[in-house]
Amino acid sequence: MALAGIEVAYLTRRISELTRGHYVANVYGIEHESLLVKLHHPVNPDVLLMVTTRGVWPTSSRLDPIETNKMVPRLRKSLARHRLADVTQPGEERIMILHFEGVENSMLLICEFFGGGNIILCDSSKKIHALLRTVDVRHRSLRVGEQYLMPPAPELGASTAKLEDILKVRDTDLPAAKWFGRSVGLPSRYVENIFAVARVNPKTPGGELGDDDAKRIHGALSSVVRRVIDGDHEPETLDSESGARTVNPVRLVDGAVPVEDATFEDLIDSAFTSEILDAGRSAKSAQTAQRATELESQLGEQSRAIELVRQRAATISSTARALQALAAGGATSVHDDGVASALAGSDARIDTKRGQPVIRVGDCEIAIGRGQSLYATASLLFDESKVQAAAEGIIAARQEKIRAELAALRDRESSESASIGATHVRKKPWYERYRWFHTTDGLLAVGGRDSSSNTSLIRKRLDDGDIVFHADITGSPFFVLKGGKNASSTSIKEAAHATVCFSRAWGSEIYGTDAFWVEPSQVKKAAPSGQFLPRGSFSIEGARNFVKVPTLRLGIGAVEAGGAYAVTCGTPTAIRASTVCHSIIEPGGSFQSDVAKRVKSELARLDESFGAVDLDEIARALPAGKSHVTESVLGGAHG
Repeated sequence: MALAGIEVAYLTRRISELTRGHYVANVYGIEHESLLVKLHHPVNPDVLLMVTTRGVWPTSSRLDPIETNKMVPRLRKSLARHRLADVTQPGEERIMILHFEGVENSMLLICEFFGGGNIILCDSSKKIHALLRTVDVRHRSLRVGEQYLMPPAPELGASTAKLEDILKVRDTDLPAAKWFGRSVGLPSRYVENIFAVARVNPKTPGGELGDDDAKRIHGALSSVVRRVIDGDHEPETLDSESGARTVNPVRLVDGAVPVEDATFEDLIDSAFTSEILDAGRSAKSAQTAQRATELESQLGEQSRAIELVRQRAATISSTARALQALAAGGATSVHDDGVASALAGSDARIDTKRGQPVIRVGDCEIAIGRGQSLYATASLLFDESKVQAAAEGIIAARQEKIRAELAALRDRESSESASIGATHVRKKPWYERYRWFHTTDGLLAVGGRDSSSNTSLIRKRLDDGDIVFHADITGSPFFVLKGGKNASSTSIKEAAHATVCFSRAWGSEIYGTDAFWVEPSQVKKAAPSGQFLPRGSFSIEGARNFVKVPTLRLGIGAVEAGGAYAVTCGTPTAIRASTVCHSIIEPGGSFQSDVAKRVKSELARLDESFGAVDLDEIARALPAGKSHVTESVLGGAHG
């Protein structure tokens, strides 16, 4: 499936909306024509952008690497921490340009989806710094160090074509649909639908098209283009006999399957991702099959070699016995009468080589001494027969090694195919960007991780019905209890407990620290006159409601979320009620990375599904400072 220019226009607008203000966090290689760009935002959800020669689209899948992509190191170096400032499409070309802005420079990532496709890294002046493949054709050349040149523009644009443009079809004898598709740059699935809606025979010669026909074609074209670009979609899919899938943003093809619960970009993600995975598996299978064919050919050659050696050993042994019989009859030398005829019966003969007598048995040559007795000659032949038998054993041993390699290759073929897959990336709710847990009463408690997230939490996520917590110590996060104005004392105590545990009190092992809560109106986002507030700090006005927090203990565990596990960390009572499994931790002991490994190990033994949880996600949920695990148990949400 190839994207149409109007589909690229929609994806360009959609990606621009999704990635506004996002920065490049990392670039991952998938295969030689595909890569994954992770875009991070301090508040909004991260975006995974699949960049390929097929198209560019937001994806919910993290694909396992299939093969090396030569552009990844250069893209990581050139785009790291650059902001994705804009996403554009030149005209209606099947080209998408990602505009990245950095502190010192700006870069363009130009993605072409026609022909064999291309991915090109340029600076702001469009000088090429790296590209997937060089191009040298009649109308343009693309090489590192040269200026990027656009391909020739099409005669018409689907979104800009006017009625008088459509009427130009009368200047050709080509079938009207063929001329139309070439002129506006639309694939046949769109052209056939437009002519069907316009009630015009697509095979009508262009010169025979009437005014009303042209008007109806123009109307149908305008309608479908507007719907595709504006996102007024009714997506459908169509599978070919070969297994290839076509995705249409609007209803175009009879027999296609309408999809009610997915967006066009979701279906593009599914279809193109499947193509990439299938191509990767085929490539791996082809490599394995080629090696297996080579090994099987070697086995055949060695089997033939064993048979040849076996026949040769038998012939030499037969010749030796014939010589022994002649010696027993009184013959003393290979030159005696009757010896030559007896040797011929065993496919052997006496010859000379450089004046030295030799016996040739088949293609084997055995040198004998001058005047050597027949018994001695027979003994030489028996020795040579043993050498041939030993050679058979060596070849057979090689065969066993090849058979073992072939069996391992078959096993690896299966495992390699299974290793090429994709992991669904769960779309995380906004609060998972912060510290969070649900209280025993089910209320959401959300806390800042640092000064930046403290600021974001208070400025963007604080509502009138919430209450705000802070520990009575320097170095405390703000926690917000959503809907906390009507909260029970249990939820208030749990939010206060978490606020203290995630403060400096944990790392310094300061017990007996209290927390307080206030209403949103008491949190002032500007410093009092003449004073200065550090980033992430706010001033509190009015009375504070203090809550005693005598202990420092937290629970960390897994809650079910979107078919996967999310990691949450909060007070032990709340975590026990909401998680499938959890560990209890207290201050002191090991660093976060070591504690995260132990938590994962212990919880995976309780629930094997926890083994799929990313270690970084566990470490990220832990409080700053050293900790140790006191117990690991199943939680109240365990099925």
